[in-house]
Amino acid sequence: MSEVVQKTYFDNLDLAIGSPFLTEWEFFAPHYATLAGQEEPGLRNRIADIEDEKKQKGISNKRLRELEEELARNHAKLSDCLQRKLYFTRLQLAFEDVEDAYDIIICDTPPSLGYLSNAASFAADHLLVTIHPQWIDCESMAQYLATSIAHNEFFESTVAKQLGPEYLVPKTLQYLITRHDNTSRPETDVVTMLRTQLQNVLTSTMLRSSAIAEAGNVQQTLYEAERSNFNGKTYDRALDSVNRVNSELEELLKSYWGRS
Repeated sequence: MSEVVQKTYFDNLDLAIGSPFLTEWEFFAPHYATLAGQEEPGLRNRIADIEDEKKQKGISNKRLRELEEELARNHAKLSDCLQRKLYFTRLQLAFEDVEDAYDIIICDTPPSLGYLSNAASFAADHLLVTIHPQWIDCESMAQYLATSIAHNEFFESTVAKQLGPEYLVPKTLQYLITRHDNTSRPETDVVTMLRTQLQNVLTSTMLRSSAIAEAGNVQQTLYEAERSNFNGKTYDRALDSVNRVNSELEELLKSYWGRS
C-alpha cells in the first residue's frame, strides 16, 4: 500500500487511487479463492503427516531437520492459500503496511456488494451509510444492509474459525442523510421516519445543492471554490451544510479516540 499512496496538495491528506488493477482483482478473486479452497485440504493433510512423522521414535536428526524445513514451507503455503481463499481479508492485510502513518483511513466504495466493497467493509471499524431520503432509496438501502450484515456474519465466522478471533474488527455504524432537499415535504417525512426507525442517524444532513455540483464540475471542493462564482446564498447554505456534517463527524472521531 505504501508504494501506491500519493501526496495531495492538501496537508496530511494522501490518496491511494483506484485503478484498472482493482477491477482485475475483483474479476479474478473468486477464481483464485476457488483454487485455494481446492489446494487447502492437501496442504493440511501434508502438515498433519509431517507432524505424525516427527513423533516417531528413532527418527534421525537429519530427517528431523528436513521435516522442520518442509513443515515451515507448507505453513507458508497454507498462509498464502488462506489469504487467497479469504479474499475479503486482503484489504485489511494491505492496511497493515500504512496504518501507523495515519489517524484515519477512508474507503470510498461503490454502493454495491462486490468483492472490493466486501473487503473494505470487513477491514473497517466504522461504517458510514449514506441515505437519500426518498422511499425507493430507503428500500434499496434496507436490502443492501440486510445482505451486507449476512455477508459480514459469514466472513467473521469463517475468519474466526480459519485464522482466529484476533483478526476480527469490532464495528460501529452511523447513517448520514445526503442530497436532502429540505424544502420538500415528502423528503421531510422520510427523514422523520428514518430518525424514528433507525439509531445513530447523524443530526446534520448534507443538503442537495447546485453549488456542490458546480464545484465538482471544475474539480474543486466548496472549500477551494470562490464564493463569487456562485449565487452567494446558495454557496453559503451548501458550505454551512458541509461544515455541520464534518463537525459532527469530527466529534464522533474524537469520542472514539477518547478525546474531548
